[in-house]
Amino acid sequence: MEKMARESSVPYLFRERPILPFRSARADCPDCHAALKVKKTQTKTVHTLALGCFSAQETLLQCDRCDNQIIHAAEELNRLVPSGSTFGYDVVTFVGKALFLRHRRANEVVEELRARHVRLSASEVGYLGKKFVIYLALAQ
Repeated sequence: MEKMARESSVPYLFRERPILPFRSARADCPDCHAALKVKKTQTKTVHTLALGCFSAQETLLQCDRCDNQIIHAAEELNRLVPSGSTFGYDVVTFVGKALFLRHRRANEVVEELRARHVRLSASEVGYLGKKFVIYLALAQ
């Protein structure tokens, strides 16, 4: 069972980091209803428990007719990963629960995540633990 689980895990199936495309579901400007144009495409490395490590290629869209200059990001990517972060919400939640509910030390959390193919340092665990507390406070 363990061998089957290991061989069907994302890191085992994808030797090279997969590149996943993300784009806003919105095709038209909410103000003038003109077609949105590509503003830029950016790529960032993302770590999640569910998908492992992958490169997210996000296409940002913008209306070139309106003056509002709103950039439309990929909603699906924003549901997986906080803006400006490389670790998904599921990793932040895992770290927060490990630190505050299961009373694990940072080094223990690092090892638990390494077993799940997410590599980070003890200082990053501390930072994600603080982020978890902030997100929890904002949700209240």
